[in-house]
Amino acid sequence: TDSSSDAKSYVAIRIIVHDQLSRAEQILSEMTLEEKVGQMFMVRCPDSDAADKVSAYHLGGYILFAQDFADKNAGDVRHMIQSYQANAAIPLLIGVDEEGGTVNRISINPNLRNEPFYSSQELFQEGGYDLIYNDTKEKCGFLRSLGINVNFAPVCDVSTDPNDYIYKRSFG
Repeated sequence: TDSSSDAKSYVAIRIIVHDQLSRAEQILSEMTLEEKVGQMFMVRCPDSDAADKVSAYHLGGYILFAQDFADKNAGDVRHMIQSYQANAAIPLLIGVDEEGGTVNRISINPNLRNEPFYSSQELFQEGGYDLIYNDTKEKCGFLRSLGINVNFAPVCDVSTDPNDYIYKRSFG
């Protein structure tokens, strides 16, 4: 029956969560205070020695901007991010702002995507929530394929004033 199947799924999930929490507690108990503090920081990726700084400061992650992707192809980006991850004792959070519209850090690079992602407002006007949903799935796959695991988007602001700075980045 559905209820017995649901109960089994619930038990399986609880076991998985318990195991993950136990593993996290073990990792934390083995870390120094310096390592724990470093893990709390997700910082702007430095222009030089970025891979070495991951291990030196025990960083939790990097935030990448358009300049980090300039003139690079997908292989270059994957290699760059893999070099950071290789120096991390704990997998890094690698983040970008890839909202679409006026805020595109990666898709503005023609070596990485044929055209920049559209804003949520443009997508909604053209095809409603279905188009936003499909765009989001595409964006997630695109970012994941490069080794990026955090997108600081979508922006959930609502603005009805076309003169407001956030208007083009909102649903309107």
